[in-house]
Amino acid sequence: MLKILKSSSVRKNTNSDAEALFHRAEKSVDFVLKTKPGGLLEIETQLEMATQWEQQLAPFKSRHSEFFLVGIGGSSLGVQVLAEAFQKKNIHFVDNVDALHFETQLGGIKNLEKVGWLFVSKSGRTIETLAALELVQQFYQEKSIPLEAHTLVITEEKNSDLFNWAKKKNVPMFPIPLSVGGRFSVLSTVGIIPAILMDLNVQELKTGALKAYGERESLVTLTEEVLASFSRQEWVTLLWSYSSRLKSFGAWWQQLWAESLAKKMNRKNQTAERASTPVPLVGATDQHSILQQVMEGARDKMVVFLRVDQAEAGELIFKNPQMSETQSLKGKTLGQLLAAEAQATQQALEQVGISNLTLQIPRLREDNLAFMLMYFQLLVMALGEALDINTFDQPGVELGKIMAKKLLSDNSQTLQGL
Repeated sequence: MLKILKSSSVRKNTNSDAEALFHRAEKSVDFVLKTKPGGLLEIETQLEMATQWEQQLAPFKSRHSEFFLVGIGGSSLGVQVLAEAFQKKNIHFVDNVDALHFETQLGGIKNLEKVGWLFVSKSGRTIETLAALELVQQFYQEKSIPLEAHTLVITEEKNSDLFNWAKKKNVPMFPIPLSVGGRFSVLSTVGIIPAILMDLNVQELKTGALKAYGERESLVTLTEEVLASFSRQEWVTLLWSYSSRLKSFGAWWQQLWAESLAKKMNRKNQTAERASTPVPLVGATDQHSILQQVMEGARDKMVVFLRVDQAEAGELIFKNPQMSETQSLKGKTLGQLLAAEAQATQQALEQVGISNLTLQIPRLREDNLAFMLMYFQLLVMALGEALDINTFDQPGVELGKIMAKKLLSDNSQTLQGL
């Protein structure tokens, strides 16, 4: 289902270093596959419940022609991956507190009673999600429409504003397992419930996700490659997806990597090993934006190409190109141009000594995409284990939340002066 096509490193590790990295990667991957940390067992249980939820959601689904998902970070990014990959137009996302964008979205709804709302927050205390809920509820009340009749809630089953609101309003609620972190939750109710509303094949999602457990060999290889990259002080990892339908996948991966691996302290309360900064790119688009910096900037990067056979195919053939620059495309498809650009970019990086490797999947289907989501989660868990850090917390984001609430509690002059 996934192939690692080629790897090229700017500086080869010594044999002893390479052997040590291999054993470190192997031990970490085996630990993750054996213990299934981060709520993986609970995710498997929820995947098994998908058919039951399909039946439960049928009436709600039949009453609504489009859906708005209100959530931020891990409560939204994974669902955006599913929607974009399969070009689903019946779901919209409120994932920021940009007043202009939010009010434009709300004002553009033609029939409020045909819209289903999903409010998603793992903790049930996410201020951005709750703020949107407050305003949507206010908007519906002004139209004398009960929002609760058009709403689903996805959150943890514990005391919180969102949980309590759903109970009080008798809103159908689907639980996020307590052991599952937000950025690891796309294959839980967070992704399953919207997938059902988007008419995706949830059984194929389950099949693909579980297949990732069988990729021990490639997980060890990729974990070793990343650890080797860190040892060479390549502090920027670029995921270069050669598919326009994987832009959101890059954003999802960025959060997964950044929040999981960048930690100040390890599990022994010592200074943690450094992990790279993740940067998602899209090809061939970003060949015209960042490739110059990669080729001629600091040698502190590793590039992971993600290619999709389906994107490199196509049915429209250039029969008689009229322009001088397109003569080489005669008899070829647009996908073949994309493939040539991906291959040429990798070869150019190799020529100037930029570490890179290529991952390739055959096509974008429910099983393949779920496989990729689970595979990258397992990879990040294995890297966290190898770095001896808590992969599942994010202490660095809490200070900003506290300071934002303090600013809001101060008088309005403070905010206006920003």
